Amino acid sequence: MSTARRIARGAAGVGAVAAYQVGAHYAVATPGAHGFGLAMA
Repeated sequence: MSTARRIARGAAGVGAVAAYQVGAHYAVATPGAHGFGLAMA
């Protein structure tokens, strides 16, 4: 049970980092989207 929970926590962390990077890239690529990029942080 603890192993599954650790794997789930790791997957959630990876997902959060990926979402942040996508948001940051979108903010850089779109001048009007800086508010969205900051909201992702």
